[in-house]
Amino acid sequence: MRAAAALTPTAGASLGTPGVARPLVKHNRTGNAFEREASHTEPFWRAHQGGIITPPQSHTYLAALDLDTEKRDEVMRLLRAWTIAAARMTRGELAPPTERDAATVLPDSGEAHGLPPARLTLTFGFGAGLFLKDGKDRYGLAAQRPPALLDLPPFDGDQLIETRTGGDLWIQACAEDPLVAFHAVRQLVRLAHGVAIVRWAQTGFLSIPDRGSR
Repeated sequence: MRAAAALTPTAGASLGTPGVARPLVKHNRTGNAFEREASHTEPFWRAHQGGIITPPQSHTYLAALDLDTEKRDEVMRLLRAWTIAAARMTRGELAPPTERDAATVLPDSGEAHGLPPARLTLTFGFGAGLFLKDGKDRYGLAAQRPPALLDLPPFDGDQLIETRTGGDLWIQACAEDPLVAFHAVRQLVRLAHGVAIVRWAQTGFLSIPDRGSR
């Protein structure tokens, strides 16, 4: 069982495809309260990744990806590209364009264009497959695998589907607006083209009382 197996995700391969349907935007707070939180920016550069000790937002979008390259340099370039894009999107800016080939440059797909940052945070994680997969040290990182990154023991009632658990890389986008979280993950998946592919994705929300009257 993989370390991510406690989640119960649904397939999310459509994240990287043009024309994917936008999620319905719903908010559980009154206008003034939501506007205050939606306009707030959570800093990307800090002692901990955003989303680790950040006060929880109302919506989340998770995605796990499998690396589809044997080249360490490509993984490094992807992580650098994700860092730049994440820092921009948490400020409410568009993600940078990416080249698919010499003739094709894909811009930000624009779902969140004109929307405020909505306290967006982006948290990245590594799965065991980044360090060792099928007995192979693909990127020379096996010796750097954290001791705590171990397979979970079986839990009563587990009915896990192999293609909907695990993953080499993990993205968690949290925001006060579900469309902002969805857009952020979609852009990161776009930047991963040719290096990593979506294994599974899962949406979530936090059910909290209306804070508009406080």
